[in-house]
Amino acid sequence: MKYFVLITVFLLSFQLNAADKNVVIDSKVKEATVFQRGAQITRTAKQFLTPGSYFLVFDELTFNIESASVQVEGKGEFTILSVSHQRNYMREIKQSEQIKILTDSIEVISEELAILRGLRSVYQEEKSMINTNKKIMYGTTTGFAIEDLEEMSDFFRTRLSEILNMQLEINQKEKRFQTSLNKLNSQLAQLKRGNNQSSEIVVEVAVKKNTPASFVLKYFVPQAGWTPIYDIRASGPDQKIKLAYNAQVFQSTGINWENVKLKLSTSNPTQRTDKPVVSPYVLRFVGNMPRGDYYQSNVRTPRAKLESAGVMAESDAGTAASATLVTESQLNINFEIDIPYNIPSDNKKHTVNVKNEELDADYYYYAAPKYSDKTLLIASIGGWEKYQLISGQASIYYQGTFLGKTFIDARNTKDKLDISFGEDRQVVVKRTRIEDYCDSKLIGNNKKENIGLAISAKNTKSKSIKLIIEDQIPISSNKEIEVTLEDQGDAELDEKSGTLKWQFELKPAQTVKREFKYIVKFPKDKKVNL
Repeated sequence: MKYFVLITVFLLSFQLNAADKNVVIDSKVKEATVFQRGAQITRTAKQFLTPGSYFLVFDELTFNIESASVQVEGKGEFTILSVSHQRNYMREIKQSEQIKILTDSIEVISEELAILRGLRSVYQEEKSMINTNKKIMYGTTTGFAIEDLEEMSDFFRTRLSEILNMQLEINQKEKRFQTSLNKLNSQLAQLKRGNNQSSEIVVEVAVKKNTPASFVLKYFVPQAGWTPIYDIRASGPDQKIKLAYNAQVFQSTGINWENVKLKLSTSNPTQRTDKPVVSPYVLRFVGNMPRGDYYQSNVRTPRAKLESAGVMAESDAGTAASATLVTESQLNINFEIDIPYNIPSDNKKHTVNVKNEELDADYYYYAAPKYSDKTLLIASIGGWEKYQLISGQASIYYQGTFLGKTFIDARNTKDKLDISFGEDRQVVVKRTRIEDYCDSKLIGNNKKENIGLAISAKNTKSKSIKLIIEDQIPISSNKEIEVTLEDQGDAELDEKSGTLKWQFELKPAQTVKREFKYIVKFPKDKKVNL
């Protein structure tokens, strides 16, 4: 027992000495560089340091910090000796006010539900007792006058009705409380989606003399990201297009970002950046080779090495731009947002306005009557690559009306970006068969199909328009199937795809017509997908 006491005292004194060498420092999130997957968090802190060597503990940080990404900058009369990151499984991150309010509401409603369920049990017991007394009373014919029986029956009937009404009221209240409780629990689970456990960055310092110290901590967390989303608005064919470039930012780090400066980056640090090692590509006969060897990749990627936590030299703080600053490096594009944002740790998408642009566009109408009878208004934007767009969903508005959604493909290699503003019924395009030309004939062992089609387009608008119509003739994938274009009706022909293209300048109330004809010949004993 004596040895046990001595060991306990020794361990306690060791812990106290270790605690004396630790200085806990609070820090705040000041900036977040959000990548499309993940984010680099920047925290700042200040502390007055006294001479000596000890450890500074920056606590209550996000649990899932990438240890290799930790950087610490310091300013003051001291030297940073080491930097390390450790997880604290015994301590949770402080709850936000919203979580506290939800937790208190859940406790109140849970108590109300418990009271209601207790009342239900009481009424059920009373109902059972009345039913038991009824059996006893009606089971004997002595000691009760007729008037007494009628009076007791009235009492039982009235009381059972009251109990039934009370039980129904309890059921309704319980249903309402349970619905509210489910909603509160769902909301609480959403807010607690980030890990509630915390981690710490421990910085060992040697301080020469009393000094005010400032610190900047940077680290990477994977539980964050952003996706682009656009609003595209047009007032008419003679007006510029208004483009709102927005970002949907989300995070579930367990810590709310409050009044934080955001920087959005198009890079993705979670992707591997190792240079592939290309091995010789050897051809072999594969008849007797196992399937696994044949399908083995010929490119091997070396395994990346994790670097230890870094220590950065002393540096001065930067200044924020007065507006969204767009910078483009050799590898990515960064958007610095001038307005601080609050991004809670709920993994929901929060809209951040990146920038607004006015785009010059050429408008035209487009129809492909083989596939649809709709004529679409298209805005063609030149030089679109200078707006630093990345692929994402866009909401389309025309003259204040929401028309639907489209997808902007920033990987498009065309000179112009086409955006559809939907159908315009004032431009009518129709496609019909030329009946006196279309027929089928047997010539020897072959079948010959004559196909003729007519296209008409009418402009019922009060202004002239530019109209593009596309149709097609089939292309053959077999030498036994022959396709001959007899009349292309003044259309541009793409021989590889068989596409026919017409471009018109249609005046108000003007109608144009075009025809094209082709012949398909193939063996009569075979079928073709005409």
